[in-house]
Amino acid sequence: MKQIQFLLVAFILIATLGCKPPLVISEQNYKEQTFQVAQATNGYTLDMPDVYTTIYKSNLLNLGGLLDTTTIRAIVDSIVLDTLIGFEADEINLVENYNQYRIFKLRYYDLLLRQFLQVEVYEKAKIDSLEVVEYYNSNSEKFAIEEQIELYHILISKDYFVNGEDSLKYRALSDDDLQLVVKKYVDSVSALITTSEKFPEIATQFSEEVSAANSGGYVGWTKRKTYHHPFDSVAFDLRKGDISDPYHDGNGWHIIMANDYYPAGVQPLNEYLYVAAKKDIERTNSNSIGKALIDSLLSDYEVTINPDVINNDMYVLDGQTWVAIINGIDTIDCNEGRSLEVSYREKYKIKNTTPDMKKEIFNRLGERYVLLQSAREIGIEEDSAVTFHRNKLMHKYQKIIVAQNRLDFKWSPSDSTLRQYYDNHLDDFKIDKPLKVQHIIVQDSIFGTFLRDQAMSGVDFMELAQENYPGEESIRTELADLGYISENDVSKEFYEVARKTLVGDVSAPVKTEFGFHIIKVLDFKSSQSFEEARASIEKIFKNEYRENYLKEYQEKLFSKYGVETIKKLSPIHLKPKNMRTY
Repeated sequence: MKQIQFLLVAFILIATLGCKPPLVISEQNYKEQTFQVAQATNGYTLDMPDVYTTIYKSNLLNLGGLLDTTTIRAIVDSIVLDTLIGFEADEINLVENYNQYRIFKLRYYDLLLRQFLQVEVYEKAKIDSLEVVEYYNSNSEKFAIEEQIELYHILISKDYFVNGEDSLKYRALSDDDLQLVVKKYVDSVSALITTSEKFPEIATQFSEEVSAANSGGYVGWTKRKTYHHPFDSVAFDLRKGDISDPYHDGNGWHIIMANDYYPAGVQPLNEYLYVAAKKDIERTNSNSIGKALIDSLLSDYEVTINPDVINNDMYVLDGQTWVAIINGIDTIDCNEGRSLEVSYREKYKIKNTTPDMKKEIFNRLGERYVLLQSAREIGIEEDSAVTFHRNKLMHKYQKIIVAQNRLDFKWSPSDSTLRQYYDNHLDDFKIDKPLKVQHIIVQDSIFGTFLRDQAMSGVDFMELAQENYPGEESIRTELADLGYISENDVSKEFYEVARKTLVGDVSAPVKTEFGFHIIKVLDFKSSQSFEEARASIEKIFKNEYRENYLKEYQEKLFSKYGVETIKKLSPIHLKPKNMRTY
């Protein structure tokens, strides 16, 4: 028998030692996992490193952890589906879809004009470093500054003590004794700031300012009279690296550090002033070059106007009706004309623009096309960056057309379907017990107000109940937590106060036959009629319709392109979002 047991144990050990641990894909090993996760018959493949990178850059598991294979499978399917939609989009002739093509052209023309101005204006306006120095020395008064100081700050007040864990102890102290306690604490914090480099760390740990935890107590650059006395005078007595002694005002105790300081007047040229001077002279150059270029291009261009439009209402005409042709090349239609028509009507308080106003509108719109035509003439459209972004932009609107064609966005469930759902789920819409509450009973309103202040300052309500609710300690929290209630479950006074208290708040003490109650409202649910619930029910059906339609569409595309996906996936480990580097 012993021999059999030994052999069994040995077998288990061998089997266990022989088994490899399951693969977990992480930042350390994902590049080694070069296997294909999905492939299609047209040659498309999706590799594991690409899947990992997509997930790594997402907002999944912001706190880090292990991503399960079900979620990974859904992400793989979505990546493949988006790619297949891209293949479908490649077959779309964007020009045939007026609305999407019009939006595409607006975005593309913006891109073209930006690149045109970059080449013809901004590049030509650039200057070298010697010119910047010469410009600054010749115009230094232009860059004179007011006296300013860069500050960090720590705030400590008595609120930390009277609203903290030992609040009962500190509330019992006189004001003078409490201030002595606070001053001693402030001095101990001040002693921790051994160097200016330590200040942000100490501010993060001890300052009561809401933003200090994220900013290290950083205030920023400030000028005189920005803050009230004595903050202002204490701050401007400091110089770079100085740390003030703690001082007191109506808000509490303050410790201030000067991270940097600039006196008023002209400063020696530094990196910040260099950038400001460079921007200033390049802005001046750009304005001069740009004005000369535009004046030259707009000095002579031809606008051919549609005579059927000039005396008509552009909002009555078909949006695709042409209204003007610029230099015999680019056409403006009614939809584009309306972009300025509406502003003219509002400006002049009229129902329709005059023929002269329309000519002005078409000439203003024509100026943009004159610049575009000049951009084409110098080959901006052939620029590799422009071509890349043009193709990317076009593909985006082709995909929008595919998305619009695959789903009926106007679909809605029938009224009878909505009504049937409402009737079958009345429990979800008719609420018998609308309020979820907790309460504490005390014998006088003064102590009740004290407990309410504790709860509103952040002390856990059920901890207060455990300490102060009357009766056996073992059942105090159970008695305090009433759950969901109706007006029939409690007294009229209790329910009326609870009903008026906002969710998350604690009521002032309310008197009943049992004593004084403070009430914390955790949740409120109101009953809904069919008409009130219609929108939310309709949303349920529309989401279901879209999910089913998308599932069918995915199956259709996967079948069309012969998509095969890997049978078994491994979990993925992610760092917290703030620790991921791209």
